[in-house]
Amino acid sequence: MQRIVVKKFDPLIDVKIDISNIVVLIGESASGKSTLAKLVYFFTRLKDEIFTTIRFSDLDIENRGIDDFTLNISQEIFDKYKGLFGEDLIIDSSVTATYGKGNNENSPSQFKVCFSSETENKSIKYFYGSLIDVIKKIVTENDIVLNNLKLSQTKKDNSAKEHYEKQLQNNINCFFFDQTTSIYIPAGRSFTSWLNEKMKLNFYSTLSDVVKSHSIGKHGYLDYKIMLDFINHVSVVKDRFRNESIESYLNSNFLITKDNNDNYNPIINELIKEILHGSYKNDNDSEFILLENGKKIPLENSSSGQQEVIRIIQEIVERKTSFRVIEEPEAHLFPTAQKQLVEMISVLSKLTTDNNNDEYNSKIVITTHSPYILAAFNNLLFAEKIGIENERIKPLMWINQNQLKAYKMEKGKAVDIFDYELGLIKNEEIDEASNIINKEYDFIENLK
Repeated sequence: MQRIVVKKFDPLIDVKIDISNIVVLIGESASGKSTLAKLVYFFTRLKDEIFTTIRFSDLDIENRGIDDFTLNISQEIFDKYKGLFGEDLIIDSSVTATYGKGNNENSPSQFKVCFSSETENKSIKYFYGSLIDVIKKIVTENDIVLNNLKLSQTKKDNSAKEHYEKQLQNNINCFFFDQTTSIYIPAGRSFTSWLNEKMKLNFYSTLSDVVKSHSIGKHGYLDYKIMLDFINHVSVVKDRFRNESIESYLNSNFLITKDNNDNYNPIINELIKEILHGSYKNDNDSEFILLENGKKIPLENSSSGQQEVIRIIQEIVERKTSFRVIEEPEAHLFPTAQKQLVEMISVLSKLTTDNNNDEYNSKIVITTHSPYILAAFNNLLFAEKIGIENERIKPLMWINQNQLKAYKMEKGKAVDIFDYELGLIKNEEIDEASNIINKEYDFIENLK
């Protein structure tokens, strides 16, 4: 996805942001950071929703007619959008996502999907015609694949069915110019550190029931769905680390740049040790932090910061090409650890970026309240601008100014806080809280 425009989606009034490799959203509580991040997440996953909905539909398109088929698929996806966010939020709203390649909105390589609604005579009218057009194109371009998929379902040929499903998914991804998967890493993620198998099953079952029944009604069930997806994702990632430490995982999955064969494992290992004050290991699905003094602490008994950050560290070490939304990466971390985590996030972005093919580029959206996160990003931007190799900030951590966007959410809008002349996030946004506190101190001192 290249861009998202949101109008009248409480608390968002009029928002437009571009999606680059790294997007940083700041703002006070209830300013709309999470709402915007969740909208970005949903519309990034639209290709997956289209694939899943088509996959589980009656594929007898010839008898149903393509117009009826595409209308039903579109209706089902829009109903899911309405259920996820809730009718109260989407009344009189408009959300437009732009997909494709390049920066020119009028390019034939770009297309838009708009979901909107309006109130007329106390009834709500919903509009999603652009989605119908997109799905109709996808169905038309994949008529042979869909017909073969229908035949494999009829014959119960699972091997052929799996083959044509993969082909359909790949074709839809190509249509959207996006081959990445989407992952939402929510705030409060530390709960996954103490979920044993029995608790996880009960918790997962409850969340599943809520999502399946859509029992949240007008208020939506998106937060439940995100939590459900995250539990699933953590289970998969934990399994990949089963009976492995981070060091052993790195040694069997070398972190190398595409331009040279320099091994960056020492950099990653050192940053992890400094953040965790130790290392991580999964012994037969039991997670531990191995402290620097040799002690082995179960993850559920470790510090809040260690519990919060480990899921982000696992994402970085695994380094899959994905679209990630990370809420409050700074949670419970000391400022120096926040800086080190930003350096790791930058390494992840660098290692999962293909400058020759944007379809395979990872993208990371971060919501934060931390000035240290902003300052750390500025250091990496400045290091790239200076372009002089040094021992403290390795080139793999550097960030090109064209690969980062920063916005401040205030009064229902997203204000661009990037200084394009300097190539940095505006310093006044980083220093704002400190300036307010210092002015208050000066005021008190002058009372003497």
